[in-house]
Amino acid sequence: MQSFKTIQLKLAAFIKKYYTNELIKGSILFVSFGLLYLFFTIFVEYFLWLKPTFRTILFYSFIGIELFLFIKYISIPLVKLFGIKSGISKEQASKIIGKHFTEVEDKLLNLLQLQQNDSKSELLVASIEQKAANLEPIPFKSAIQFSTNKKYLKYLIFPVLIWLVTLITGNKSILNESLNRVVHYQTAYEPPAPFSFVLDTNKLIAIEGENFTVTVFTKGNVLPENVSVVYNKQSYFLKEDAIGSFNYTFTNLLSDTSFYFESNGIQSKEYTIKVIKTPKITDFKMVLNYPNHTGKKTEILSNTGNSIVPEGTTITWKIQTNNTNMIALESLKDSTLVKFSNDKSEFKHGKRILNSFDYNILTSNKNLKNYEKLQYSIQVIKDEFPKIQVKTDIDSISRGKAQFVGQLIDDYGISKLNLVYYDRKNNENKQTLSLPVTAQTFQEFYYIFPEQLELDKGKEYEFYFQVFDNDLVNGNKSVKSKIYHYKNKTDLEIQEDILKEQKKTLENLN
Repeated sequence: MQSFKTIQLKLAAFIKKYYTNELIKGSILFVSFGLLYLFFTIFVEYFLWLKPTFRTILFYSFIGIELFLFIKYISIPLVKLFGIKSGISKEQASKIIGKHFTEVEDKLLNLLQLQQNDSKSELLVASIEQKAANLEPIPFKSAIQFSTNKKYLKYLIFPVLIWLVTLITGNKSILNESLNRVVHYQTAYEPPAPFSFVLDTNKLIAIEGENFTVTVFTKGNVLPENVSVVYNKQSYFLKEDAIGSFNYTFTNLLSDTSFYFESNGIQSKEYTIKVIKTPKITDFKMVLNYPNHTGKKTEILSNTGNSIVPEGTTITWKIQTNNTNMIALESLKDSTLVKFSNDKSEFKHGKRILNSFDYNILTSNKNLKNYEKLQYSIQVIKDEFPKIQVKTDIDSISRGKAQFVGQLIDDYGISKLNLVYYDRKNNENKQTLSLPVTAQTFQEFYYIFPEQLELDKGKEYEFYFQVFDNDLVNGNKSVKSKIYHYKNKTDLEIQEDILKEQKKTLENLN
């Protein structure tokens, strides 16, 4: 009976392939008929704009028919393929095989009928085995060809063609919108308006505090005469530029603003203007740290970047902000840019000022670069040279000592006063006598020449006074008085001068 068992296995394989083929055919038909009915449902809603009641019927009809097609073409072949439900019998399978293979005809059916005979004699068993051996070479599965399902693909052409036409023509929204209305069958929808609003503004992005203008066109068979914009629960008329073209300017926008257009009871969709926050300075201070020699205390200026300062002053800018991630100082002379340091609480930058300059304070954030330019000026007062004025009676004295009275003047004070003297014939060998002074900006001095000096008898000397200021920025600057001449006469020369004076006196008496 080995040959008969082989026949049974081949029959089981044939039945499995039979239902596999049925599943392939059913899948093609389910997709084809399902898509056709889907497009039918969509186009009914697209053209008729049904009320919620009729859309409900249309929706559940679609669900019912799709469920019926799924059960008929997918579920039934599946349960029979996996043996959950009995399918065709072996006798029915043998008839299908007999129709395909002429050499089989009814032989396979007779074999199965003989096998069902309860009285199996040796002769009957031998007959069954012989018939089975004759049928064993025949490939039963070849009676089923999957390629025969190609003829059902023609049903897919029409729904695929509909989808391609809507995709190429750019009317895909027709299918999406109609399907959406069918799915949301309980929602009431209004038919399309006789005109629509078309916003002609590329980007709805405005800068905080500035005005923003939007332009809208009306498109359709009927054009409205007036259009309103609604925002913040208020309605405002738009200005008409031309037929069907309107514009409106939002003033001083401070935050994101949502709005929509309205005319003759027809509303546009809602739009939102995104407002970019601007960098703002909330507190502005300059700390003026004056040079020590000026004697001035540190000063703080608020809400201004202008100042007049002594040369060598160190200025520290301290700025607090909102919506700002960078502050820079730009020199107007050479356009150099210096970024402030940021310690999260404030921006800071320090600089020692030696010359006057004009500058900008630039504020930036991630959306706006160098948005605000605040122009200021720093004027520098240069440290002046000291001044010296000297009066003396040296020209009227022929011998003895000479008296000097002088005035010293400087903008921030005197550091020292020197008497510089030297042999007239050897002016490279200069000697210095320091005279007492105070640090005051104006003072007088008195000196009798040549006190505190050791001069050689009979030599001619030149000398002058040299005063120094207390400038720590440029170094102590100095000025000199005019050069004075003095001869330290010998005793003999003094006696001769006295005799000459007496002789002249006698002559004058005669």
